[in-house]
Amino acid sequence: MDRFAEYVYIVDELLSQAPEPIDYQGRWHSCRGLGIAPPPIRRPRPPLTIGGQSQVVLSVAARHGDRWNTHGPFGASVEEILKITHRQNGQLDPAVRAVRPRPAELRRSLLMIFDLDAWSEPDSFERIVDSFLPAGITEFVIFWPTDQQRPRFDRAVAELIPARRT
Repeated sequence: MDRFAEYVYIVDELLSQAPEPIDYQGRWHSCRGLGIAPPPIRRPRPPLTIGGQSQVVLSVAARHGDRWNTHGPFGASVEEILKITHRQNGQLDPAVRAVRPRPAELRRSLLMIFDLDAWSEPDSFERIVDSFLPAGITEFVIFWPTDQQRPRFDRAVAELIPARRT
């Protein structure tokens, strides 16, 4: 995880400083005169999504991320994932506050996969969203539905998504 933290730092610096080259010497990675051209259009850099559940990932997301993404631990029940996500989201706010003024600047998203499949049941999408909003999740990453699931997707787009914007 320390290697991951160094890597994210390098990517953050590389994108933020472009087209200027960067130097970095760490325990796991090093670079001298590393740069990219052309620089990203979005300044200071494109948004970074940091995904995972470990304490190191949460710390890296707080320091460098624009979005934290989780899917909860593999094999956990929806109830366990919800409880863990709620706890981890609460841990993020003080970690973000330590490095930037507003914790809300770190967006929170949920990858809807396995037991969190948005289209597995007629009410899955709405039920999962309603469960995870109080846990601090405001963005939901879904998989494109199969042909059989497409009516559920169409219903969510037509009924649920616009209703949440009001």
